[in-house]
Amino acid sequence: MGVREIRAKTIVILGAGYAGLRVAKKLERSDLWRNHRVVLVNKHNYHQFLTEIHEAAAGTRRGDELRVPLASILDLDRKVQLIKGTVRVIDRENRQVLIEETGQEITYDYLVVALGSEPEYFEIEGLRENCLALRSLNSSRLIRTHIEKVFAQSKAEPEDGGLLTFVIGGGGLTGVELAGELVDAVPRLCRTYDVQPERVKIYCVEAGSTLLPGMDSDLIARATEILAAKGISIITGTAITRVTDRSVSLAGGREIETRTVIWTGGVRGNRLIAQGGFTVNPRGRATVRPTLQSDDDPNVYIIGDSALIVNPETGRALPPTAQLSIQQGTRAAKNLIRQIGGLDPEPFCPVYKGVLVSLGRQTAVGAVGRLRPAGGLARWLKDMVTVKYLLSLGQVTRFGFGALAGLGKAARMTVFR
Repeated sequence: MGVREIRAKTIVILGAGYAGLRVAKKLERSDLWRNHRVVLVNKHNYHQFLTEIHEAAAGTRRGDELRVPLASILDLDRKVQLIKGTVRVIDRENRQVLIEETGQEITYDYLVVALGSEPEYFEIEGLRENCLALRSLNSSRLIRTHIEKVFAQSKAEPEDGGLLTFVIGGGGLTGVELAGELVDAVPRLCRTYDVQPERVKIYCVEAGSTLLPGMDSDLIARATEILAAKGISIITGTAITRVTDRSVSLAGGREIETRTVIWTGGVRGNRLIAQGGFTVNPRGRATVRPTLQSDDDPNVYIIGDSALIVNPETGRALPPTAQLSIQQGTRAAKNLIRQIGGLDPEPFCPVYKGVLVSLGRQTAVGAVGRLRPAGGLARWLKDMVTVKYLLSLGQVTRFGFGALAGLGKAARMTVFR
């Protein structure tokens, strides 16, 4: 019997976020790259920690601490080919991806779409035009610059109360963590710009009945109590109805004068998926099989925030979180290896490991199994999750010994190659 000829396949991965990077890393660690071409397309040549960008937005952490070069994570050129650019078109019919900057057309045999999400503005009048959406490392830098600008401006215009009023639209995980981080940054900003702290007002507005909708009720209560004690005005059960460059209008008629609206109130699937002809729900998330393959094409895997994945145990859609995106990336990579090897892909079985919510520099709350950590311990545990993630990427991390001994303090970390 002759040796079966192996025809080289091209696997194209779109996006190096939590899901896409995990696929690339798993394929690199397998032997697949020896006989097949693995291509990673990403807008930047680095991976960014999107779960931490609220810290950069508040100015409590440098943006360059929240990214790692892809060259330090992947064996580029030899095992994975990186194409730096923005995806313009996904052409299902011709099995090609078009790159915006160069016009390059990349032909694929298998495609992994992990392009992340876009802000969902819910057709709120003036919101898109007058808000700062927290969605990336670059957007966090814009928010930080804007915050410092209005603090500086307030010294010259002390009568303008809206300059130092900050409205965070959305009381989900991102909005709550941003609120906690921003209020902790206020003393430093006030010292820097010679501003009286009592002039600063921070609102967190959530249309749902509570902050952190869908999370553990005890966690919600503790987070709400801590934020309120820090001086944040929490408004729940009230939707934003209109936003201008000088105010926010709420359902019921209340109006808040402000020059800063930071939107964290929802996401939708990347528009390129619907434009590429894939079946999506009203929020733009693609429908996929239990194996994470597209309903429309078994050679296309759609994972991360842009995929509508239903928990087989509850029948409810999984939330777009980093921990689930990483798990999807692992399963998609394994299924690609199985599929190319002639085996059937296996269903994705999500494992919910709990949640840790930071509420500023030194405190957090969590729900991890039966444990309900709070305060400095929860903040330390959250930082250790980041350390564990970096180690899973093969990164060497260095942080102060206080990370191991200071359970009552938040352990801050610097990442090196």
